Amino acid sequence: MGSEVLESGDYTVASKLTIPSAATVNRLNHSMLRIRNPEASLAFYRDVFGMSQTFSMNAGPFSIYYLAFPAPGDEVPSDILKTSGLRSGLLELVHVHETAERNGGVTSAEKSCSEMVRTGFGHLGFSVPDVNALLRKGESAGYEVLKWPGDISLGALELLDASCQHMLHDRFRGLYTQVGFLRDPDGYSIEVLPTRIQR
Repeated sequence: MGSEVLESGDYTVASKLTIPSAATVNRLNHSMLRIRNPEASLAFYRDVFGMSQTFSMNAGPFSIYYLAFPAPGDEVPSDILKTSGLRSGLLELVHVHETAERNGGVTSAEKSCSEMVRTGFGHLGFSVPDVNALLRKGESAGYEVLKWPGDISLGALELLDASCQHMLHDRFRGLYTQVGFLRDPDGYSIEVLPTRIQR
């Protein structure tokens, strides 16, 4: 199965596997969605699908929430967190704070930040052994690198504009400097994070 056009009703199974070397085991780690109401979204994924919240962080202008399905041997959320880079199927929910919710007063910079709020699909995240090596590989194949490790610009997340950079919490900056982003052929942001992220 390649890129052939399927006729209506066609069903095909691929004829070969792409098998990575042992040194380059990459995993689809998470999908990120932008949400409007954290309480409602967390209840939906917990109560309907049985996901467990592993951690959350207030990054300043937005908060992130990670959810996962517990695996055999998991007893508390920190058990999931310890192996999050080795898991697939995590869900990241991102809520951009309303300015009035934060401080009651709205500056023009904050107004522009809150107007950037969008909901829906954000990005896919892949855990990889070497973030820079994978980004170089993507770049040499002709794909755009949206963000290299060390860069803290938010353009790759499509959450807030440049005027909101100063609002990022230092702890989030520390995590965000470890990841990179590529643009896929359809224009989606693809996050590349280390298998063992330093918290």
